[in-house]
Amino acid sequence: ERAKEKLAQLQKEHKGPPNLVPDEPLPPVGTLGFRVNLYGIEKWGQLFNPRQALALVTFAKWMREAHGQILKATGDEEYARAITTYLGLTVDRVADYLSTLCIWHSSKELISHTFGRQALPMVWDYIEVNPLSGSTGDFSGALQWVELVTKFAAKTQSQPASAHRSSATRLPFDDAYFDAIVTDPPYYDAVPYADLSDFFYVWLRRTVGHLYPEHFRTPLTPKAQEIVQNPVRHDGDNERAKAFFENMMQKAFAEMHRVLKPEGRATIVFAHKSTEAWETLISALINAGFVVEASWPIHTEMKTRLRARASAALASSTFLVCKKRTSANTAYLNRVLDEMEKAIEPKLEAFWNAGISGADFFMSAIGPGLEAYSKYQTVKRMSGEVVGVGEFLDEVRKIVLRFVLKRIFKNGGREASVDGPTQFALAALWSYGYEMPSDEARKLAQSTGVELSELGSLVQVKGEKTRILKAKERKKHDPDFGMPDREGGVVPIVDALQRSTLLLSRGREAVAEYLHAVGHLKSEIFWLTAQAIAEVLEGEDEGRALHELLTFRDNLPEPKGQAGLFGGEA
Repeated sequence: ERAKEKLAQLQKEHKGPPNLVPDEPLPPVGTLGFRVNLYGIEKWGQLFNPRQALALVTFAKWMREAHGQILKATGDEEYARAITTYLGLTVDRVADYLSTLCIWHSSKELISHTFGRQALPMVWDYIEVNPLSGSTGDFSGALQWVELVTKFAAKTQSQPASAHRSSATRLPFDDAYFDAIVTDPPYYDAVPYADLSDFFYVWLRRTVGHLYPEHFRTPLTPKAQEIVQNPVRHDGDNERAKAFFENMMQKAFAEMHRVLKPEGRATIVFAHKSTEAWETLISALINAGFVVEASWPIHTEMKTRLRARASAALASSTFLVCKKRTSANTAYLNRVLDEMEKAIEPKLEAFWNAGISGADFFMSAIGPGLEAYSKYQTVKRMSGEVVGVGEFLDEVRKIVLRFVLKRIFKNGGREASVDGPTQFALAALWSYGYEMPSDEARKLAQSTGVELSELGSLVQVKGEKTRILKAKERKKHDPDFGMPDREGGVVPIVDALQRSTLLLSRGREAVAEYLHAVGHLKSEIFWLTAQAIAEVLEGEDEGRALHELLTFRDNLPEPKGQAGLFGGEA
């Protein structure tokens, strides 16, 4: 209450904009990554309780005062502005640890900052730091971090860097100016960069905004030309948002092409798991006149980050090294596919041996495939039809799928005997776990020769997410899954495996009778698949159940018939 009274008193004494406590609005409801604005939090200042807001307002006041004192003591305007800027960054770091969105990190016994991930979710309980405690998240710790970073940056290059603020689509440099360009472009619809940066911008505006008036003219960061796919900025129209992103990304790459020397290299970092996002990036690169000449997946993400724990987010980023295309050649698909096979296979072997797995492995293969595909301005079928980027990615996926299945089965050629639904389940579980983007699920299913709609209760599609259901979940939705039909249709191996794990509780006889009925009891490929999926699901309940089923194999009795198979509960 006293903090609230003090804030009110300071605000009365304050002259001119901006307001002491940030009163700039949060982005509209529906903005990706923002949940707090669904609960009545409409302004940035509402993310801080009165004690926190008073602390930050006070720090901001003394940062501005410090500038005058340093200038008076040294007479050096550049020096005074530099030191005050570092202090402004320190206040921003304190704000990150001093909001009502900070939670307690129980295993490490310290505070998790506001941006544990690239979003502002609602939290139902929070921890409040004492910013003068000499402990986790306080001002002195923030200052030490800024000092460490500054010292490190000062040692990285003897020649000072030159920073420019401009649009990626209109760079302030002459043609053929750079030897190299390295960029990490925005990831489609993955992160609302500018909206999130406003958390820090509103406080910088209050600490050092007067020192950089050209950069802090607007209440919040400019967003109209930001290259992201954000439907909120296009009246909720996702197609318009997508078209805007693709158009602007192509303009940015074309501008990179303009300022790069003929013999120069551009390195582009990408880590989105959606092939739709990759399709956009690749189309823009090729249309801008670039050829991918090398690529590497590099582990760039912390395994302990919050996003990694609950999603199929990538742990690696793919680094694409590009050069300018010097010809406008056209090639036919059969030739390009042959070149792709030769380019991808050795890289996949290296990635596999390096321990790259899951979604990372699939996405890492795009780069080597691109080395063959992007050499040509146009790739055509023998009929003259142009092969688009989407079709190229489908071919890459098929090559990777064949490679992965061979390695998982550890027995060359056996994977060809596995039915499409089982290939899909095995590849999906290895790549994404039980949940994946629906677009990826659809394309992966097509690569195995089936449609997602043909997989029945094996998958559950909910909007942009698709889940592979576990055996017990499937039984609730589809009690008769995995049972032989009256037409004598073949039961997919994955269905038979899940049904068998449910029958384990009824004993060996029930398992033997069932597998005999569906034709898998003596099938070597069935048991090889059971072993493969068990290894993929190591540590999961279904993985343990499959290992138990495998121990039954040598002791399964000879089936007596189908009596009792359709009765009772599996």
